[in-house]
Amino acid sequence: MTHWATLTTKEPIDFESGALITVVLHQTHNAVDHRLGRFRISFAMDQGEIDLGLPEEFAAAASAAEEARTAESLKPLLTYLRASDKQWQDAQAAVAAAKQPLPADEQLTALRAQIAALEIESPEDSKFVQLKTDFEASKLQIGNRRLTLAQDLTWALINSPAFLFNH
Repeated sequence: MTHWATLTTKEPIDFESGALITVVLHQTHNAVDHRLGRFRISFAMDQGEIDLGLPEEFAAAASAAEEARTAESLKPLLTYLRASDKQWQDAQAAVAAAKQPLPADEQLTALRAQIAALEIESPEDSKFVQLKTDFEASKLQIGNRRLTLAQDLTWALINSPAFLFNH
């Protein structure tokens, strides 16, 4: 990617007989992707903005006829614009934020928790279980009258005072 820097001095440099200007660049890191590549240093005597033109890769895309421009030829320009255009970056951030899921609704979460709690089967009450067992036993007793009479007679004899006293 092409980067440009224009620097101006506080005071004009005016040496009638000429001068030797030394420029020293210090690169204080070894990051492979950020090493200095090809660069050019130029000096101008003009004041004000200096029109540097377009970088080579952009100039090629701009000089082509509009019909001849392809997505591939415009790719460097679009990459540069996306990297440097603050408005584009803000729009991309807004789109990314809009794509984030909404936080869960507290009331809906509470209702789902209630439904889940209500779906769990409650254990039967022990008194109710005993009543059901007694009811089933009563149905069997009603079905066999002779057995019921024999049981009642046996309990009456066993619980009589004469039986308890003698045994």
